[in-house]
Amino acid sequence: MEPNNSIEATEVNPNEVLRENILEMYSEGVTELEQSLNENKVERKRPRGCVVISLWEEDESYLTSSMFEKSFQDLLVQAKDSNIDLDFLLVCNNGGGASPRIGEEMYNRIDSLLKKHLKEESIRRIITRKPNTEDIDAATAWDIPVEIAEIDEREGESRAFLIRQQKDSSDLNKGKVRALRDVSNFLYAQIVKGYAPDFVYQMDAETILSFNDERGLLVKTPFRTMYDNLVRGKLTAVGTKDLFAIMEKESGKPLLTTPVGPTQLGYQIENKKKFITLPGGALMSKVANYVSGMRAITHYTPNVGVEDYMYTKVLRTDAERKNIDFNTVVRSLNTTRHLNRTPSDWVAAIKQMSNWRMHARAVDDILPGGEYIPYDFFTNAYLVIDQRVRDSKGGKVVEHLFQIPKDLAAVPKILNEIYSNKKANINDRYGGVTWTTSS
Repeated sequence: MEPNNSIEATEVNPNEVLRENILEMYSEGVTELEQSLNENKVERKRPRGCVVISLWEEDESYLTSSMFEKSFQDLLVQAKDSNIDLDFLLVCNNGGGASPRIGEEMYNRIDSLLKKHLKEESIRRIITRKPNTEDIDAATAWDIPVEIAEIDEREGESRAFLIRQQKDSSDLNKGKVRALRDVSNFLYAQIVKGYAPDFVYQMDAETILSFNDERGLLVKTPFRTMYDNLVRGKLTAVGTKDLFAIMEKESGKPLLTTPVGPTQLGYQIENKKKFITLPGGALMSKVANYVSGMRAITHYTPNVGVEDYMYTKVLRTDAERKNIDFNTVVRSLNTTRHLNRTPSDWVAAIKQMSNWRMHARAVDDILPGGEYIPYDFFTNAYLVIDQRVRDSKGGKVVEHLFQIPKDLAAVPKILNEIYSNKKANINDRYGGVTWTTSS
C-alpha cells in the first residue's frame, strides 16, 4: 500500500489530515500484512521474533557499544531460556556515530560482538542505498538490500542483520525514527515476499529486562513473560515499566544506586501507578500492526521523537473507532521493567523529559484522546521527595537524601520546561532529529 498524498493539508485542519492519513495507511497495511503472514505462516517448534534496534555513538566513550554488549548478551540468554529464536535488525543510524571515525569504530565493535555470539553464516552485513529519485526528504525510506530468506532459518539459532545506514549530508537519516523508517519499509516488503516472524520486539541499546519482584516469577524470564502475555492474552502489543538509571560512561554499567533526576523519578513513580505509554525501549507487538504503524508514523511524522507514544495512540484510536476496549489491545506489565538511560546532569535530565513532553503534546494534537497528563507539580514533588526518603532508609545510599536540595533548586527549570505548552514540529520533513532535540 502506497502512502496517500492526495489530500492537501490546506483544505482542512492539517492535524485532521495527518490523523486520517496515518490511520488509513496503518489499517490498509495491517490488512495486507496479516494476509501475507497467514499465507506464509511457518509451523515452528520455537517462536521466532524480529528484534529492531537503532544504535548511534555520540562520542569516543563508546557508551552505546558498551551498553549494547550487555543488553545483547542478556537478551540472548533470556531468549535461549525462553525457547525463542531471534532475528536481529541492528541499524547503525546515520553512519553510526557523530563522526565517520566514531561510526566506523562502533560498527566494528558491534560486528565483533555478533561474531563472538553467533555463527558467521548467521550474520549479514548491509549498507543502505539512497533512493534513485530527486524527490527525497526525511520520510523517504532508503533501501536495505538484503533478502532475509538468504539466511537459512535454523531452530535454536538466532540471526543478525547488521545494517549500516549511510550518513546523509542533509541529516535526513539522523535519528532513531529514521532508522525505524527504513526498517519498517524493509520489513513490509519482506513480509509480502514471505518472511513471517511471530512477533516484533523493539529495544534500545541499554535495554535489559528484569522483574520488579522476582519472588514466584523465576519459572519464566521477563522476555518470555512478555511473549506469553502477547500471545495468550491475544493482545496487539505489550510493554514494561521504566527503570531509569545513569550509566557509567567507561563500562556502560547501570549505576542503580545513584539517584536519577527528579523528572525521571517522578515519571517512574507515576508510570507504576497508571498506564502512560508503550515504551520504545521494550515494546513487543504483533508483526502486522507494528510494521504498518511504524511505516505510517515515519512517513507522515518523520520528525517525531516519541514513536512509542505515537504508536500507542494509533492503537488506541484504532480500537476506539472499532468499539474495542483498549485494555484488550495493549498491556503494560507491572511485574516487568526495563533499563532506561538518563543523563547524570540534572539540567540535561530535565531537558530530556521536557523534549519528550514537547513531542508528546504534538502527537496529542494529531491523535487526541488518552493524553498523558502528568500529576500536578505539588503532587509530583511530594511523591519524589517521599521516594528519596524511602530510598535512603534501610542501609541504602544516603545520596538520595542529599539529592533533595538539588531537586528543590531545579524547581524553576522544571516549572518552565515540564509544565509548559511547548510543542515540537514532528511532521517537519527536513533536517535531523534525535530523542533529545526539540525540533
